[in-house]
Amino acid sequence: MAQITRETFNDKDLTILTVCGELTAGQLIGALEEFYKSDFTSRLMWDFSETDLTAAKRENIEEVIAVAKKYAPLRKEGRTALVAPRVVDYGIARMYEMISENKGHPVSHAVFKDRDEAMNWLFSDA
Repeated sequence: MAQITRETFNDKDLTILTVCGELTAGQLIGALEEFYKSDFTSRLMWDFSETDLTAAKRENIEEVIAVAKKYAPLRKEGRTALVAPRVVDYGIARMYEMISENKGHPVSHAVFKDRDEAMNWLFSDA
């Protein structure tokens, strides 16, 4: 079972969710729902550096996207960065990014191998 820690920086309109351990789709959805039920921010970073995403199946990804998309109108012009340094996890995170785009998810997503790149994108004008 994964542990998901949350850091919120209201002055930067940023939340970082860091995942450690074996993650399930249910845990990810629970953390996402908790994010939206509290003081959510327009910038969100999921840091998967300390977890293994290889158990994720396409159905799981689509289930997570459906929940995220349901809440997305609350984060107009929001951005979500996914940090996945391992090659296999990076590929799974990219699959999430592509499926969410194909499903018309209104929040921008991007995948990065390190937190610095993710931060640069979250705070860029592009």
